[in-house]
Amino acid sequence: MQVTASRVERPVSETLASVTVITREQIEASQAPSLIDLLGRQVGVDIARTGGPGSASTVFLRGGNAPHALVLVDGVRVSSTGQGVFDFAHLPLEQIERIEIVRGPRAAIWGSDAVAGVIHVFTRDPSAASARVFAGSYGRLGASAGTGAGSDDHGFGVTAGWQRLRGFSATNPANWGYDPDDDGYRNLNLGLRGRTTLGSQRLAFSAVATDADVEFDQGDTRARNSSIMYVYCFRSRRTSLDWVNSLALGPDGTLNLGVNWQDEEGVSSNAFDGETFSRSRSSRAAFAGYGGRWGTQLLDLSLRRDHSNQFGGATTANAAWGWNIRPDTLLRLSWGEGFRAPNFNELYYPDTGYGFAGNPDLRPERSETLEAGLSLAPATGHTLGLSAYRTRVRDLIAFAAPGTNNAININRARMDGVELDYRYDGEAWTFGAIYPGHGWILN
Repeated sequence: MQVTASRVERPVSETLASVTVITREQIEASQAPSLIDLLGRQVGVDIARTGGPGSASTVFLRGGNAPHALVLVDGVRVSSTGQGVFDFAHLPLEQIERIEIVRGPRAAIWGSDAVAGVIHVFTRDPSAASARVFAGSYGRLGASAGTGAGSDDHGFGVTAGWQRLRGFSATNPANWGYDPDDDGYRNLNLGLRGRTTLGSQRLAFSAVATDADVEFDQGDTRARNSSIMYVYCFRSRRTSLDWVNSLALGPDGTLNLGVNWQDEEGVSSNAFDGETFSRSRSSRAAFAGYGGRWGTQLLDLSLRRDHSNQFGGATTANAAWGWNIRPDTLLRLSWGEGFRAPNFNELYYPDTGYGFAGNPDLRPERSETLEAGLSLAPATGHTLGLSAYRTRVRDLIAFAAPGTNNAININRARMDGVELDYRYDGEAWTFGAIYPGHGWILN
């Protein structure tokens, strides 16, 4: 089951989008050392990282820019209001119950940023005691424990973890700043979750806190980290409220109605210039979505209207049709629109003389995507997915101004791609293979 593609629970086999669900059992079986490593194994996902564990890492979905992937943790937007991205490096796998990746535009459901898709992380809600200890090369050592209690209507859980890595030198002797010390990593984390049922409504809360220390290859690491945090300070804050109501329309149809309220604030300062910018904005949205089945035919429709006090209004829509050719074979076609408002850095970051400054005249990005896909489950344990998509973006935001590399809008951009995903889940072992292919053309 998944909930991210349409904000209503639906089996993956009946979802009219390219979706990957990674369960807690699959997370443990993967033996992935980090969330970044796990995401890098999924179809349509590319990873860029500056070093080992804890170093800055960026996720790209379907070849789009990093801010084109909306990142949610328990339904809450977590990307920075300044850079528009989320640092996955410090979110430990011990705190994660499952991950849902939806490829393709989802602006008509989730609003801004979901141009290339959505990565949705659900934190753990342990109903019983659990514990895990692990060790590995380069002094990797860690442990986690969780406990909780609850029923179908109420529950509470807590998970805590610790890990450290002695590491190795982050650079080699050919680098100008080479220092042959071990550059390690430490992470302490705590997660809380709770839920209760109030009549026909469900109230839930979740919180994840991490305290990490990353070592770099430049002398006294602690002093350098402290110096960096003193010279540059970025503060990002987002307050949001979502309400979604689902209505059953007949035995096989669901109507979703929802509203969203959001305030964002971004502040940047440094020791030389003081506060370089302090900005805020607010937005309101309403959306409706319908999903239904008629025999072997499936239909998904959604429409959303966003209004920002900074950029005005934006209307986005999505339509998808599916046909169960056989019980184990689903053919799907979809069309969807995307929308992304510029983040605060793209708008206001000052020109320090090195380029890559913001541009307050930027226009929001808008996109349209056509996609065709085929999902097969030819035998027990075997799944095969094929997707082909065509995306056209207007006013793509890039740091590409001639002579400065400052932020500008690029008139048109095209991105086409094909994805192939095969997986076998057996009783004793699993196997998977992916082929993501995509490319940008700018004009």
